[in-house]
Amino acid sequence: MSRQALRFFDNHHSTTILNSLHTTTSSLSQTRQAHAQLLRTGLLLDTHFTTKLLSLYANHHRFSDANLLINSIENPDVFSFSTLIHTYSKLGRFSDVLLLFSRMISLGVSPDTRVIPSVVKACSGLNDLRGGKQVHGFCITSGLCQDSFVQSSLIHFYVKCSQLRYAHKLFDSMSQPDVVSCSALVSGYARQGHVREAKMVFGKMEELGIEPNPVFDEMPQRDLGACNALISGFARNGLTNEALKAFNQLRDQDSELNVVSWTSIISCCSQHGKDIDALNLFRQMQDSGVKPNSVTIPCLLPACGNIAALMHGKSAHAFSIRTCISNNVYVGTALVDMYANCGRIKLARVFFDRMPVRNIACWNAIMGGLRN
Repeated sequence: MSRQALRFFDNHHSTTILNSLHTTTSSLSQTRQAHAQLLRTGLLLDTHFTTKLLSLYANHHRFSDANLLINSIENPDVFSFSTLIHTYSKLGRFSDVLLLFSRMISLGVSPDTRVIPSVVKACSGLNDLRGGKQVHGFCITSGLCQDSFVQSSLIHFYVKCSQLRYAHKLFDSMSQPDVVSCSALVSGYARQGHVREAKMVFGKMEELGIEPNPVFDEMPQRDLGACNALISGFARNGLTNEALKAFNQLRDQDSELNVVSWTSIISCCSQHGKDIDALNLFRQMQDSGVKPNSVTIPCLLPACGNIAALMHGKSAHAFSIRTCISNNVYVGTALVDMYANCGRIKLARVFFDRMPVRNIACWNAIMGGLRN
């Protein structure tokens, strides 16, 4: 066969095999057939083909085949390893990620900025502080720590491991902090109740012109618990405007706010003189389909009493009856207090007399109303 004919034969086989290695449509049987063809033609030595083959085995969750293949490659490159590392990371197979990363380093294959975040995520998933610090050290010596994605992943890691001092130190070293890093740090501080520090990070974001956006979508599992903790923390410290700002940012991003989120911000407004805001938020809460509970109503009713909003108070009372929470002692106490503050002491007394259980706060509410 002539050299030209051989070249045509090789090109034809390469094109045929490439077509069979289409990652979105190739079945497992087609993948294995392509693997066999690569072995027969000697094209398995081409890392372009082996990387595609690895990707297909990974997509089909045939990790034993993928590991056999990568072990057979004489000179694997970073793409060969990154294909499997990314897939292991997505599936939560974090121990496999670290084993593969260790083998990659031992072979002298240098990881890139796309591999490191998956490895750091694995350390986070395993709560492996020592391993994560080692990866961080490697990134410093290799220069990979200058990459913003690597930096963000390391901040997430330190936050997950409750190492906020390291997280903030890394955050301060960033030349251009991004919204993902800021969100991770705010989340960490909020979870541990460090409101002053969380507020400081928000201030840094404003100073740098970083606007919270689907920002928050990149927080681990859309960390609603951390966001609720942040709002509650602001509320407890009387930082009503900051609490409202954080809450509205979450709403603007279409976050799935729950009853805790709404109750926290209603309570914050009711306790700090923003009675109209509290009443409006209660209405918006119901419009959004979130059902108030026996904690929400007592948080709302002081706002009704503060501005003598009897109509709103009666509406909240009716809601508590419909939802069978009016007999809750905390709801009942709040209703007695609301009617008394609105000057409807007879209604307060009627409701007080009907309460099946009374506590000292309830007695104080009715006696306070009678004195006035």
